Amino acid sequence: MNRKLVLALTCVMMIGMLSGCGKKKDAANEAASQDPTITVDDAGSSASSSDVEVKASEDESTGLAAPIVKGGVMKDGSEAIDVEFEWNPVDGADGYEVDIQSKAEDDKEYAAYEPGYTELEKDGDYFITKDTKFVASAQDDFDFQIKVRAFKGEGDDKTYSDWSKVAYGQTYDK
Repeated sequence: MNRKLVLALTCVMMIGMLSGCGKKKDAANEAASQDPTITVDDAGSSASSSDVEVKASEDESTGLAAPIVKGGVMKDGSEAIDVEFEWNPVDGADGYEVDIQSKAEDDKEYAAYEPGYTELEKDGDYFITKDTKFVASAQDDFDFQIKVRAFKGEGDDKTYSDWSKVAYGQTYDK
């Protein structure tokens, strides 16, 4: 009786394979191996292409896109461990405001980052730079979170993009 059951199950599996059950899987694997991408523009239309094009959303009132900030990269500094954050340049921007906070590894809440030394000017709570990177440093195990916005103009005529999404980095291996 066991022999008949094994034979029946084998026949059912063979019939399933011959009837095309495997074809759907092969088609899905073929589609997945083609690296398809979808590009969405601000008008909401989309098209499939073989090239990836990532655009930040643009603030309609200022015409400035929010920067896209990469996660921090840990590097050896001269007297501490550096965490370097980089972002894409924004067309039309005169500079960037950087909002960075830090906390000791075991702390629960972030606080304003106060570097021991920096050549960057500060406008209220934010660092000002024309560069597309910011380097935070610490001698102990620290976590950092950063967000960036582009600006153009000066004084009362200064306009801003939206803030970037928050990016994270740390001075220790997790």
